[in-house]
Amino acid sequence: MEHSLSSTQRSLRRSYFWKLLLLTNGISVAVLISLYFFFSAETLRATQDQLKQIAVHVANVVPVEVHEKLVDSDQISSEEYTSIEKQFQDIMTGNADIDDIYTLRPTSREGYFTFVVSGMETNDANGDGYLDDAEVKPALGEEYDARNLPSLINGMTQAGYDFEITTDKWGNWLSGYAPLRDANGKAVAVVGVDYSANVLVRERESLLLYLLFIQIGLFFIYVLFIWFITGKIIRPFVIFSNAIQAEVEGKEHELESVKKYSRAERKVFEMYHFLSDALKRSAQKKQD
Repeated sequence: MEHSLSSTQRSLRRSYFWKLLLLTNGISVAVLISLYFFFSAETLRATQDQLKQIAVHVANVVPVEVHEKLVDSDQISSEEYTSIEKQFQDIMTGNADIDDIYTLRPTSREGYFTFVVSGMETNDANGDGYLDDAEVKPALGEEYDARNLPSLINGMTQAGYDFEITTDKWGNWLSGYAPLRDANGKAVAVVGVDYSANVLVRERESLLLYLLFIQIGLFFIYVLFIWFITGKIIRPFVIFSNAIQAEVEGKEHELESVKKYSRAERKVFEMYHFLSDALKRSAQKKQD
């Protein structure tokens, strides 16, 4: 007797196969999506903490007395300005993803500040031969509207960071802040540290691509494994079906092919014989 699958058995196997494949892939995708959001959130929190720490460090090393002498726009070339500017640029050099470190002085208008020192350099970054607003260094005394930036405003009282991406004419940022205090402990300015949101986007895209490759690999593993498993699941049905067919057709001698089966499959075959014999004995008793 050939150990093969009928069309009904093949259909049953396919049914098991697709259901198990959908179930395992559904669970896998759900887990990977959870991992994506978890690691994205962890990366964001780590970046926020790092930006806050850098801002605090900068606030501790800025010579406040020198900083407070910078009040006129023509002082941007002064020794006082360039000395603080170089401090900022040295820190930026050691933190490649930091686009700018700057200080903002509050004005009499609520929510408005003016730039004092910025570590950014005016540069034609896109090479188009034209300096647009995003490529020009903030000028000493240039006004900045922070009314929609509560974390920046709160930076006058305590160190903190943006909870979401912010946008201005220079681009999209995640920033850290810390108060710059004078010898009396009075906050005279806010130190800001800008981290390009494009870096965060690239990191998230890399994470997503990595998890996508994992899911593709798992999919092919699931296909092979589930096809093997469903074959094992359907095999007892094949044994029963073949045994019944052989007995009905009077080909019981073909049942000797059971010797080719595994130990577990022989147990299934023996169970069939036990049930079959029990039914025969029951029928015989009724006839008697």
